[in-house]
Amino acid sequence: MSAVLGLTIARDRVVAVLVRRTARGPQVSGRVERALSAGPAEGAWPELLEALRGLLEPFGGATEVSVALHRSLGHAKTITVPRLARTELRGLVTRHARRYFLSATDQSLADAIPERSGRRGTPVRALATCAEAAVVEAVLAAVREAGLRCVAVTPASCALVEAVRSLVPASRRAPVLIAVRSEDWQEGIAVRGRTILAVEPWTGSDDDDLVVAAARLAESVLGSASDRGPLSVIPLVGPRRDPDGDVFSGGAFSLLRLPPAVDGLDAAALAAFGATQCTADTPQVIPERIWQETARAERLRAVLLAAVAVVALTVAGVAHLWGLRRELAAVVEERQAHAQAVGTALVIAREIQSVRSRLEAVRQAESGVSRWSRVLVSVAQTLPDSAFLVAFTADSTGVRLDGVAPAAASAASALSRSPQLRDVTLVSAFRSPGAEDMERFALTIAVQPGAAAGAPASPTVQP
Repeated sequence: MSAVLGLTIARDRVVAVLVRRTARGPQVSGRVERALSAGPAEGAWPELLEALRGLLEPFGGATEVSVALHRSLGHAKTITVPRLARTELRGLVTRHARRYFLSATDQSLADAIPERSGRRGTPVRALATCAEAAVVEAVLAAVREAGLRCVAVTPASCALVEAVRSLVPASRRAPVLIAVRSEDWQEGIAVRGRTILAVEPWTGSDDDDLVVAAARLAESVLGSASDRGPLSVIPLVGPRRDPDGDVFSGGAFSLLRLPPAVDGLDAAALAAFGATQCTADTPQVIPERIWQETARAERLRAVLLAAVAVVALTVAGVAHLWGLRRELAAVVEERQAHAQAVGTALVIAREIQSVRSRLEAVRQAESGVSRWSRVLVSVAQTLPDSAFLVAFTADSTGVRLDGVAPAAASAASALSRSPQLRDVTLVSAFRSPGAEDMERFALTIAVQPGAAAGAPASPTVQP
């Protein structure tokens, strides 16, 4: 949790608040005021240096300082200028500071922020700031000698607007009038969104004068009350903010409250807080060398960030490549571990495929075998070895066998015992002259149903 010291510096006093940056937003802790008996002289401000050293005791946790210059030292107003870049516009306003600010001299520091709206080539409204270079140099020297680092120097009017934007979210959407009246600061600031419409110093000693001035300022920049309705007002009246808002209780205004945590702070303390909330769009009053140092620091920061990004990308790429290599090594190791099992599985798969191929060949061979093959096998298995077939004739009812055997009856008896053959009938048997030891026979056999059913008749086979 970092802390920043916010200062509002006037010629006769310095008001300080400590702002801590937390996750819930900036938190203000304490308000300290120190009197200054003398102003800056010859680029130095001893009284301010002693006051800063005294502030380090109650606010010892701060190392950075943001400065809001009181209206007696720093000024802000809206001007109309050509549409230029901020650097060119800052040079233009600095060269012609006496044209825009009555209190400016040839040694004044200035800055300007143009509005983003408007057509190209047409003049635009800009918020310009101005302060004496000697005063700013004395403030920067005192801050430096106190061991602190200054991060912003802006007029109190701009710092007060930054405080309202940070503390009152409603002021970022609708027009708001900040009414300031204290012993040494009387001013009205009209704001719409991030644009400061007008910064107008006020005169008058009573509440009626303040209300009239506020109504006149609102009408000049926002139109009549009948067209725009009641205007939201944040009154900072007297040494402390008017808690009841009695000054602006009329129908032309509606009160806009600050958060309770800062409700008791006066305009100077709120400006000190707002100085710590300055952004790149807040006009500053700092010497040109500070602008150059800031630009160099920003360029260096951009280069460092780019270098860090390159290093981070390189490290991420190397880590990713290392991870990929580790995954590849793990995959290779796992494949090697399973290589033997995979090889064995491939051999088994090839053997299974070979067996399937052989079985398919056998199936195809069996499908092409003659329908009488089973009958021939049965005859060959049961016919005695001493008997020989000389002729085979088949038809749809059975087969006829012609052959020779030592005894035709024994051959017929052997065939009749086959389960595949039935009704074995010995048709004839006789012995031929000159071959009395062999008997010629003829047999008919009825095949079992289904063995050769529906088989077409085949021609007689002669040996």
